[in-house]
Order: sequence, then C-alpha cells, then structure tokens
Amino acid sequence: MTVTNQMIEDQGVTVTSLSDEDMQLIRETCIETYKEECEINPNFKMVYESMQAYRETANNYRDWTGDYGFGFNRGE
Repeated sequence: MTVTNQMIEDQGVTVTSLSDEDMQLIRETCIETYKEECEINPNFKMVYESMQAYRETANNYRDWTGDYGFGFNRGE
C-alpha cells in the first residue's frame, strides 16, 4: 500500500467508483446542461465554444500520448 493510500485509509475515506453506465449518464446530462446554458447565457456560450475549439486541438495531442498523457478525449 502506498503512503497516500494509507493516509486516505487512516482518515476513514472509502474510495468508490461509478459504473460505466452512470458515467455515460453524467456525461450526457452535462452536455445537455451546457447546451441549455449556451442558449440563455451569451458569456457562457463564448467560453464554452472557446473551450470546445481548444479541446479539438488538445485531442490530437492526447491521442499521440496514449495512456501516458493527461486527460481523455470525449467522444462528443
């Protein structure tokens, strides 16, 4: 057990994970919420569209780095 894992365990933290189905539902709900917010908030829309454009560029880098990179590419 790593030192970090031991510290977490010593504090009484229980680490859990969500199912793939739950994660997919969360992603879909987030995307729906983002689209709704874009319709009513022009500032949110500007930032969201800018982030999406950056993501398209960053996805290429993440693809190149494979499992050794930071983050993941959403299939949106």
